Amino acid sequence: MSAKVRVAGCVVALGLFVAGSASGQDAGAIVGWGRNSYGQCDVPAPNMGFVAIAAGYGHSLGLKADGSIVAWGDNSYGQCDVPVPNAGFVAVAGSYRHSLGLKADGSIVAWGYNYWGQCEIPAPSDGFVAVAAGESHSLGLKADGSIVAWGGNYFFQCNIPAPNGGFVAVTGGRYHSVGLKADGSIVAWGYNYGGQCNVPAPNSGFVAVAGGGYHSLGLKTDGSLVAWGDNNYGQCDVPSPNSGFVAVAGGGHHSLGVRADGSIVAWGANGYGVCNVPAPNSGYVAVAGSEYHSLGIMIGGACCYAGGTCALTTEASCDGTWQGLNTTCNPNSCPQPPIGACCQEEGTCFLMIESYCNGTWQGPLTTCDPNPCPQPPLGACCQLDGTCAPTTVYDCNWIWQGMDTTCDLNPCPPPPPAEPQPPDGATEVDIETSLDWADTPGAASYEIYFWTSGVPLLVGTSESSGWAALPMLNYGTTHYWQIVARNAVGDTPGPVWSFTTITAPGSVLAWGDNYAGQCMATVSNLGFKAVAAGLSHTLVLGADGVITGWGNNGYGQCDPPAPNSGFVAVAGGSRHSLGLKADGSIVAWGDNEYGQCNVPAPNSGFVDVAASRYHSLGQKADGSLVAWGDNGSGQCDVPAPNSGFVAAAAGWYHSLGLKADGSIVAWGGNWQGQCNVPAPNGGFVGVAGGWAHSLGLKADGSIVAWGRNTSGQCNVPAPNNGFIAVAAGEYHSLGLKADGSIVAWGWNGEGQCNVPAPNSGFVAVATGAVHSLGLKAVYGDLNCDDVVNFDDINPFVSTLGADPLAWNLAYPGCHWLNADCNADGVADFDDIDAFVALLSGV
Repeated sequence: MSAKVRVAGCVVALGLFVAGSASGQDAGAIVGWGRNSYGQCDVPAPNMGFVAIAAGYGHSLGLKADGSIVAWGDNSYGQCDVPVPNAGFVAVAGSYRHSLGLKADGSIVAWGYNYWGQCEIPAPSDGFVAVAAGESHSLGLKADGSIVAWGGNYFFQCNIPAPNGGFVAVTGGRYHSVGLKADGSIVAWGYNYGGQCNVPAPNSGFVAVAGGGYHSLGLKTDGSLVAWGDNNYGQCDVPSPNSGFVAVAGGGHHSLGVRADGSIVAWGANGYGVCNVPAPNSGYVAVAGSEYHSLGIMIGGACCYAGGTCALTTEASCDGTWQGLNTTCNPNSCPQPPIGACCQEEGTCFLMIESYCNGTWQGPLTTCDPNPCPQPPLGACCQLDGTCAPTTVYDCNWIWQGMDTTCDLNPCPPPPPAEPQPPDGATEVDIETSLDWADTPGAASYEIYFWTSGVPLLVGTSESSGWAALPMLNYGTTHYWQIVARNAVGDTPGPVWSFTTITAPGSVLAWGDNYAGQCMATVSNLGFKAVAAGLSHTLVLGADGVITGWGNNGYGQCDPPAPNSGFVAVAGGSRHSLGLKADGSIVAWGDNEYGQCNVPAPNSGFVDVAASRYHSLGQKADGSLVAWGDNGSGQCDVPAPNSGFVAAAAGWYHSLGLKADGSIVAWGGNWQGQCNVPAPNGGFVGVAGGWAHSLGLKADGSIVAWGRNTSGQCNVPAPNNGFIAVAAGEYHSLGLKADGSIVAWGWNGEGQCNVPAPNSGFVAVATGAVHSLGLKAVYGDLNCDDVVNFDDINPFVSTLGADPLAWNLAYPGCHWLNADCNADGVADFDDIDAFVALLSGV
């Protein structure tokens, strides 16, 4: 839905929900009307200097004459967060929940909702002269007259008809696209249920186009408008007289046109008043429409205020004296009031105009030197260092003791406590810690308050700083504390300080989409040895062989069958789960629509499991793979020879197997190339599968990614080295580094790539569709028998000083960081004392 932009002397239209730029002399203020539930009609100050506008579903955008973009309204997907540098823009477009800006250098910048890849501009991102957007797709017009389209294409709205050339403008409807040719004809493609792609005859003489929700509009050289497509609300019935139009725009179910006299005409559905143009309806040079609100740029003018100031605004918003359109404020044409002396309560004097004086006005032509203002008397003031000094009440920087008093008669309470240890906001604090703070001058004693939530709890008193009587604290918990300094005069509370203890060994951290509670552990989060994720549920394996699940449980995928014991591995599918028993059998539970829970006989001899959307995989001790469940894309047909496999992974519609020789075999759905392993296919030590992309981990610690890359899920961040494990979600990827940190990339619409701080100490990763998981190290258990005892001494000593990557490849069952017993991020000889301390508790 669009409005005008002047290009090469021709008025053309750009983009769904977008008005093109007005000329420099037309720069003005934006007026918004209609639905305002997100503040999309409340233009941020200063409302001036705009040359183009765009209206999204619940947000608005304005392009300033200086090349910056202002965005406001709904920002749930970051559609109002203009990327830096916010400069050099020459056009703007907005749609459902994403936004685009065209730079002067011909590049396009996009931000906001990116589920369909509508923010991923195809390379090369240069040579563009116009930009537009549909609900889930984006369009760019190149200088050579061709159109580029990307994003959602389920109605073929990105398939530009041949010949793709000769275009001078482009616009987008909800699910359709419209292009204007240099010969004045219009081409439309995409969703056509309402006939919005059927341009009426004669298809000629057009100079501008606009796209509505399910309708289209064209502006003719004679100033008339033509509208076609869905007309259930009369949005295609142009009001009479159909003449004199210079710009056009389309809303969801309404249309707008700007006449040469600067008035706006609006028609069609009028929900939320989208067609009720505010008075005065004049001076408009651009218009834009969305589903439920409309925008217009009104030429600005000068407004004089009583204080002698002047602002560029619109006549309707001027609450002073309107000076008329095209009036500048520089030099200031407003009458200036006289300057005089204004006395403040604290005895100071300032020269200002009377209307600005918030004290006692001394009249015009009065100087502040000599000072005509009465001075306040001195009194007693307690300083922050606990001393008392005579000052005025306005100069007292802590506690004022009152007028006509002396400091001898008014001793001070102690100053606030300071310099906390642990420092305020500290993380990774040991669970055995003490509190300390600096000695407070004048304090006779201290009260210590300590709590984790709710009401502060008094835990003790002390006559000096420091408190070591805390019990052993909980892992991964934020603790709050406050010290109150006391003396005979009074009590002085210090600020509330906080710190967070170290994450529990063997605990799971989860982040990203949490709509089903998949990121919230429902049990004591301690002592886990493995983690897995389904579409929207989480599974953990305890050291005791018990599997626990939380999150979406609509198919019972979180409830392992009895007896829930003896498990050594776990995997999660879309709505089903798998557990491997120590005896080599597999247990499956949850959704079984495609038989993904029917483990083929003989159910024995398995050494690992994998699961994805609707199919399952099991790795046998003899190196063969077994696959069952949905086989619509051949993902269960293991290629011959079915032998020599050492690991397996499942994508949504494809499967992968890692061979002992370091090669990867992939089969099943391959429409995005997710089964085309890049050459050289060798040296791999790990594998993972996402919706339509795949990951392979090399022995040198690098990651190779291939398949669908619409969200950058295959763009491994630099430096691509030091990795020891990989995991793949729907449109994002995870890599675990040997130093215990996690790297995440790809789509981040639910925060699934925002690894919680501190990003350290992780020993395993897993992903659901749009949530991610990390497992923390279990310190000291170097032989991975789930017990820290003297049997760990030999592997512990062999670990110290070893290369992390080499260690993890040699001992894939036990992580190098398990030896980091003092939790400083390094497994070295400094950990020996901490290891001995752990042994003493066995």
